[in-house]
Amino acid sequence: MNNKAFLQSCLISRLVLSTIFAGSILTLQIAFAEPEENDFTPEFVEKCKTRAEAGDAEGQALYGRALANGWGVESNHVEAVLWFRKAADAGNSIGQCSLGVCYEYGKDVKKSRAKAAEWYRKAAEQGLPRAQYNLGLCYEYGEGVWKSKAKAAEWYRKAAEQGHAGAQCCLGLCYEKGQGVKKSRAKAAEWYRKAAEQGHAWAQYDLGLCYYFVRGNNASAAEAAKWFRKAAEQGNVKAQFRLAMCYDFGTGVEKDEAKAKEWYHKAAVQGDVDSRIRLSFVGKLYRVWSWIGYGKPTMGQFVLGNVIIVAVVLFVVNVIIEGIILALKYVFHVKHLR
Repeated sequence: MNNKAFLQSCLISRLVLSTIFAGSILTLQIAFAEPEENDFTPEFVEKCKTRAEAGDAEGQALYGRALANGWGVESNHVEAVLWFRKAADAGNSIGQCSLGVCYEYGKDVKKSRAKAAEWYRKAAEQGLPRAQYNLGLCYEYGEGVWKSKAKAAEWYRKAAEQGHAGAQCCLGLCYEKGQGVKKSRAKAAEWYRKAAEQGHAWAQYDLGLCYYFVRGNNASAAEAAKWFRKAAEQGNVKAQFRLAMCYDFGTGVEKDEAKAKEWYHKAAVQGDVDSRIRLSFVGKLYRVWSWIGYGKPTMGQFVLGNVIIVAVVLFVVNVIIEGIILALKYVFHVKHLR
């Protein structure tokens, strides 16, 4: 073989190897991108069923998910568990994670947090973001495993780096509170933003809080209101309350008592106690205290103000009662003399 032929063969070999390597990376990425609800059309589900019946593990896992959620097919959770188990036993990460969910909530299997964590781990170690996130939750709350904030943060990070919004939000919270990682509000806000931009309601609320507590910055106040609104419109009760407060005190938005009441009411309907208080007589006292000159009062000022107001009211009521009693005594005494 001459030099020219040798160089050509080397070049072809490198091209083939690079193509195989690129293909394997692409396959790896696709494997971790689980189909979402909108992907489960009747046609897609039928293909999954065909693959499942032919013994394909991924087809079994996906068909199981369709049955479990009623996506593109009539819901049948008992059958779904059977397909999840077949896929899980064959080593499919989606099947393993889904079977873990069944054990966590006791869906047509005997509830077992330990078995749930065991199946989550099998899937998480294969790189499935949903399983890594679920395993992080297990470690955070000590469900099925020994409680460990550090391990929780570790698994959240693995899922977060693959774009899992829930994990990004939880990792942000870890940084905010210094749980399992070194406390960093900057990194907390960074991870909240990544999740918030994917539409995660709690992350939007948490990012709003990051801006909300930056004092004396109108731009930050406006950003806070913006993120509270995004979360509130998704039904996040805490965000609805905060957005109501923004309208109540003109924080980041133009002051609007009608809109404040509207958002307080939406939160109150969902059971938010703070919103119910603001809509009650006590809430009116809160506004009275703010009008006295404190602007937006702190909780300490609010409590002190209410104590003073209640004390004054009780004093006035007591004076009135004493006056009535004296008057009655006088009338009774005069009648007795007659």
